[in-house]
Amino acid sequence: MLTSWVNSWWKPSQNQHFRGHRGMNDVSSVWESIREEQESAVDAVDAVSDSFDGYDDDDDLESLSSLDYHENLLSAQQQWQESLEQLSQVFNWVLLPLVGKYLGRRTALAAWKRVLQYVWRTS
Repeated sequence: MLTSWVNSWWKPSQNQHFRGHRGMNDVSSVWESIREEQESAVDAVDAVSDSFDGYDDDDDLESLSSLDYHENLLSAQQQWQESLEQLSQVFNWVLLPLVGKYLGRRTALAAWKRVLQYVWRTS
């Protein structure tokens, strides 16, 4: 419907000569068609809103907020589990070998000292 009045407004009729502007009757007819379209749109919105009069928005908002809360809770729990898994991997792959290397060298040094002391005493 919108294109029909645009086409009629931009294309001159066969009886008229295009002089760069339209007469007042053509402009008023355009505004009249726009007003009719707006009124029909308002009527359609009113019909839709009347069909939702028995609809309770508060219950839906509460259920949506509780769903969002549960989704956020599950997401947070999943992120916590992933963080714990990452910490476990850091401990197993980085800290445990470093501590083992340090303790192994310290123990080897103490054992070597005892071996040397035993060897030097006996000789």
